Amino acid sequence: MQKSFSAILLAAGQGTRLRPYTLSTPKCLVPINGVPLLDIWIDQLISCHGLTEILINTSFLADTVQNHIAQHRNKDKIKIFYEPKLLGTAGTIKLLSNYTKEQNIFIAHADNLTKFNINDFFSFHLNRPNQCQITMMTFDPEDSKSCGIVGLNQERIVTSYDEKPLVDMKGEANAAVYFFDKSCFNEINKMDSVFDLSRDVLPFFIGKIVAWKNSIYHRDIGTPDSYQKGQREFSNLMNKNFGTK
Repeated sequence: MQKSFSAILLAAGQGTRLRPYTLSTPKCLVPINGVPLLDIWIDQLISCHGLTEILINTSFLADTVQNHIAQHRNKDKIKIFYEPKLLGTAGTIKLLSNYTKEQNIFIAHADNLTKFNINDFFSFHLNRPNQCQITMMTFDPEDSKSCGIVGLNQERIVTSYDEKPLVDMKGEANAAVYFFDKSCFNEINKMDSVFDLSRDVLPFFIGKIVAWKNSIYHRDIGTPDSYQKGQREFSNLMNKNFGTK
């Protein structure tokens, strides 16, 4: 089994809910205690020996992202793809999957704030049940109505998926971070008019997705309140990890 992977970081969103922070800064570059959010993602990916390349899509304030990556210490492993018109998360992965030969593809919404063990996640994906083509990161949500809630069987295979349910539901939530086996795209490329990965693609793969739970940290920082809360929580998490007060 191929033990390498490429990564796609979805980073083209305008972050309208996060204004005014995103009026002049792309959401993927908002600072988390002084560190650009995108760098937190890149550093975690680079720490995994199996990574071969990182593909990043841009649109809103694309030049700012391009200039940031041009000065990044790991720029040789990063490729930027500009979208003049947003393709949606599903459209982007359909396009960028053609630019990698890797069998395993890491995909993440890079406007979320998360801390996870990439090596454990990748190892779990490599040892997933035979019928599963996707490994989904999950977490325990504070508010189930703001997330995609998954139903799981004893093997942690996804048996149901409810995107932002109207009523509170018990269960783990989709973190919008995945490993895809490239065979998925044989089916995805046949789908017409797919735009959103969660709504248009994932339901098709029910029974073929296995869930890996991230028990370290994950938060959607899409609003000013959640952004500020995320910075405080992330600072406390990092201080704890490094044994400082």
